[in-house]
Amino acid sequence: MIEGLRASWVSQTEALKEILLLDSTAPDEDSAMSLTVIVVVGPPDPNALSYLVPRAVFERGLPVHVGALGSDEDLVAGMLEILEVMNQHDIVVFLCQDQATLDAVIDHLQPELSDPHEL
Repeated sequence: MIEGLRASWVSQTEALKEILLLDSTAPDEDSAMSLTVIVVVGPPDPNALSYLVPRAVFERGLPVHVGALGSDEDLVAGMLEILEVMNQHDIVVFLCQDQATLDAVIDHLQPELSDPHEL
């Protein structure tokens, strides 16, 4: 888990996982910083977003950040590099090199839900 953030599942399909990160140090939920993380397996090419991420994500009218994560790098450092520059309600899409990398990202975020397949 990334220190100071609480993760919870928003939705997930076979190919795409969406997680909400909330600042767990905030005095109440209304004042908590919230960020949306979308994790998908795909090439490290921002043009891939057009076929990997549903159009509805971009139609939310919120800034969308993009980062590529590979299995040969420090995943937490790669995620923090982008998360640290995001603003309230921003969205980040992490393009993961493979399913193992996606699974490792999920393991680091530790979304709250005993069985993510219940969604």
